[in-house]
Amino acid sequence: MSGGVVPLLRDPGAAATRYRRADTYDCPRVHHDVEEVVELGGTDEVLEALIDGLEALDGVASAGEVLVLLAASVPVLQNALPYDDEVGVAIIPHPHEMRRDGVSEDNFVGFRYGDRPVYETYKLCDNCSSRIRDQHYYHCSEDCDTDFCAKCHDRLKDIETVWRDGGGCLERARKCIAVAERLARVILDLPQKERCMVGHTLGLEWEDRHFEMLVSALVHVANARIVHVEDVKRVEGDEDFWYLMALLQLLYQCNLRQGRRFGEAGARRPKIDPGNFVLHGINKKEKAAEWQRWRDHRDARVPDFLTLSEPFHPTGEFCSFLTHTTLVPVAFRRGCLMIDVAEELFREDKECLRFHQEFSVSRDPEFIVDNFLAHWEDKKEAYIRRRLNVGFTNEVARGPGVVREFFQKVMEGFLRDSRFFEFKPQLRTYWPHPDADLEFSRQGYRAIGVLMGKALGVEQVLFPACFPTLLYDRLLHFLGSPLAKQELGLEDLSQIEDAVANGLREVLEYSKDDIGERYEDLGWERAGLDSRELCQATKEHFVSTIVRWMLVDRNQAALEELGKGFELSVGQSQMLRTLVDARQLEQIVCGHTAAVDIEAIRSNASYQGWDDEDDEYLDWFWSVLGELDDEKKTKFVVFVTASDRAPLGGWRDCRLIVQRSGREERRDCLPASFTCMSMLMLPRYETRAKLRSKLLQAIESSEGFGLQ
Repeated sequence: MSGGVVPLLRDPGAAATRYRRADTYDCPRVHHDVEEVVELGGTDEVLEALIDGLEALDGVASAGEVLVLLAASVPVLQNALPYDDEVGVAIIPHPHEMRRDGVSEDNFVGFRYGDRPVYETYKLCDNCSSRIRDQHYYHCSEDCDTDFCAKCHDRLKDIETVWRDGGGCLERARKCIAVAERLARVILDLPQKERCMVGHTLGLEWEDRHFEMLVSALVHVANARIVHVEDVKRVEGDEDFWYLMALLQLLYQCNLRQGRRFGEAGARRPKIDPGNFVLHGINKKEKAAEWQRWRDHRDARVPDFLTLSEPFHPTGEFCSFLTHTTLVPVAFRRGCLMIDVAEELFREDKECLRFHQEFSVSRDPEFIVDNFLAHWEDKKEAYIRRRLNVGFTNEVARGPGVVREFFQKVMEGFLRDSRFFEFKPQLRTYWPHPDADLEFSRQGYRAIGVLMGKALGVEQVLFPACFPTLLYDRLLHFLGSPLAKQELGLEDLSQIEDAVANGLREVLEYSKDDIGERYEDLGWERAGLDSRELCQATKEHFVSTIVRWMLVDRNQAALEELGKGFELSVGQSQMLRTLVDARQLEQIVCGHTAAVDIEAIRSNASYQGWDDEDDEYLDWFWSVLGELDDEKKTKFVVFVTASDRAPLGGWRDCRLIVQRSGREERRDCLPASFTCMSMLMLPRYETRAKLRSKLLQAIESSEGFGLQ
């Protein structure tokens, strides 16, 4: 081994000489040595050599020295930390024993969900960042300022046990974290030319799988460190962590911007999925505190590290998670955005959050739209901004679950009404009807925009996923967002008219002189092009003009009304206007489509009213759900939540509550649900077969939203 790559790690200068090739580096030789280090598996020998190499760097390093150390870090950092599969992040084991602690009965404040006692502990869990409401929790035996709720403590203890049994060592984990953070500082301290050379090599020359392994390893370290960032007095005081964030941003920029080799025609796709950079550990942070930090630095931007000429140093503006919008999970961004929208609405009109608008509508899709629009007719904007307290005719139920169902039912009514939208069956999406009677439909479009904004803001529900991403881009364009597209193209047209977009691509690709005769029947006159001749010199103008006509001009009035309604509900939120693009807005408003994961739902479910001897029965329940086909699993989710969309944080965020319904006298009743709390009221049936039968009867009778 002494004749291999390990000695080079201890002498980065020799490595730089080995790899140097004019103004670049011998990447095949680098790849060969990376493979050797990967085969070594990140052994202790490699780790210690890597530490020695970092210590040997004297002053400003070179790109070559950095590249060999960076390559060696890949296998060393992989699997260096225990991993929480439920949350999807790595963790740093607490160095001290956690002892059971708690509060007295004097801190009892009441019951939640029927029989669960709630206590005021004045503690936050340092793993999930939730308020600890159980009587007992766990506190550091050495009196560190560290507390875990009982659920997190038990799960983390199990994770750490498995990790240690597999050879995990806390001291080695801390060394690996130090290596990652030291590497980050060395790279960011490089002169601009050397830093750019590192970026060029990583973006263009490194094999994709090595690059992905590097990003994955650094993301694991960053996720584990996130929860400890506020262990210092000031967030920006943890410089090591923010240098690590800067390195991830540099790699993100390499991934997107180094898209073309010299001599290559056209741009390539990113090396890896940009979603690999998302730090799900940020979900553990307190949204209100991060929103406040962003508000203090709302104009902050991440620098371009590939062209940055002056030395980098983390500032207060940089040390805000929301500044790093590309690394922030959509679920966390949605929570912060809701705070920003509510704050702006309250600033503009304090009554909109204090009062509700109460009304009832028919559940029948044939009448619900007219009922709804009649209620809002002639109402002032201040009233329309208020929260909804809606019900269905001849039904007494009200509350968040009914509001969610109202959103589903009223949009079902709008989409069935051909006066408003045109259904695109091949793409299973809807777009404003080009021949809509605006004298009638104007109020309807604005009402839909209002509902979309309310889903994001004061109501905090998921909106039905019935529109293409393009519509969300047009909403951002109406708000003046710099992240909205200024020019629309064929990829946008393909979201609603795929066949037409393909035909126009053919026009652009056609190179013969008879182009005017060949494509004269494509309806150019609709966009006012009948007075011009289609030829090779004008084909791009023809295509861009017809695209704009189809996507914007003929639907201008409808899109403006949707935008006005949306703006009415979201106010002057600057976060919405500056930190969210169209695809992110669609995910924030609608959640995302994903196959129902029963095991994920089970992992975060809670139980009320059950005894220890009911464990086998609850196993029956979960096994019955697991055996259902995808359609019935979706119906079950609709039954207990009034929505078929996956929460942005994944199905474990469904937070299902399984409440025992009655005792002996209710064994023949069907299961029921309180959708406002995602609570299933489940009787205890005598047999597994009866449990399955009754559960299927209940979910088959539930109503859900679906596209035609």
